[in-house]
Amino acid sequence: MPLPFLTVISLVMCFLLCAAIGRAADDMTWPALEALGDHAKAMGQWTEAEQDYRKALTLLAEESGGESGAQTAALLNKLGTTRFKQRDFAGAESAYRRALALYDSAYGPDHLKVAETLDCLASALFSQEGGRILAGSLFYRALGIREALLGPDHPEVAESLHRVAFGLYFDHGRLLLAIPALTRALEIKRRTLGYDHPSVGDTLATLAAVYDAHDHRDRAIPLYEEALAIRERTIGPDAEPTVQVAYSLSRAYDLEGQQGEAERVKRAHLRSAEVAFGGPDGGAGRDPEAERFSIIAEARQEALKRLRTVGGGIDSSPPPSIPAVDRSTTTRPAAGVLGVSLGDEPDRRQ
Repeated sequence: MPLPFLTVISLVMCFLLCAAIGRAADDMTWPALEALGDHAKAMGQWTEAEQDYRKALTLLAEESGGESGAQTAALLNKLGTTRFKQRDFAGAESAYRRALALYDSAYGPDHLKVAETLDCLASALFSQEGGRILAGSLFYRALGIREALLGPDHPEVAESLHRVAFGLYFDHGRLLLAIPALTRALEIKRRTLGYDHPSVGDTLATLAAVYDAHDHRDRAIPLYEEALAIRERTIGPDAEPTVQVAYSLSRAYDLEGQQGEAERVKRAHLRSAEVAFGGPDGGAGRDPEAERFSIIAEARQEALKRLRTVGGGIDSSPPPSIPAVDRSTTTRPAAGVLGVSLGDEPDRRQ
């Protein structure tokens, strides 16, 4: 039975449109594909972003006669981010290593792009079994680059100190070195960003959690209180990070036997917990009095358990200060230790 005339016309038009779209896709330039990838990444569409970045890399390599230059490195970093977000940490590591080598070749070993890419590579290694022992030294090298280029009191140096504290010291049982790194980061942030900046609250909360994990709640509680006040003012009482600090503070008070203070914090933030996490009636038969902050309790306890297992003890004396990196005495690991010479690793801010 012959198809109706309008149906035939519709099929022909559809075929022509698909062909035109196919030709348009084939004719796209690598910057256009990169822009598509950026849009997909911004939407959290990691698979689509990865495909666009891979196509862009292929076209750029054809155009430039191989994998070279800072433009390719930037694309590789974006590709690495898509792999990282999809929890393919080995794939992310591979992309970041290639990007690092290109940035090192283009700019030299002491460029901010090298520091950013070192952080990316270290994060990918830190997320893999057996990779953490390598991650800390990369975070530390990135810190040295930033201090040399930006000065010891720059906010980006403070963020680097945060990464060093976790990457270099926690998994080596040297918690006393993590504390001064975080303390120095806090001092830098207060001087450069002000006492009420959200990033200051983040560092206060992290430092408090370290003390809390090792049962030094006398030190943890004032830090939690300050972090909570900052988050209430800057991101609001209903934000998830605010509720997390409120829970940690209430638990610390409770464990110290100060049930009145614990109850004060709980009552002040019960409504915030309901708003942020869906309310106490999210599950059938749930008792809101008994489980006010239980939504985040499990995650917090897991984090504290992990800190206890890797951190060692804390003595009662004030921790020593951590100095700026002395670049005249820092040495670069030998070539091949990480599969690349450590003048060639990846970019963090995409």
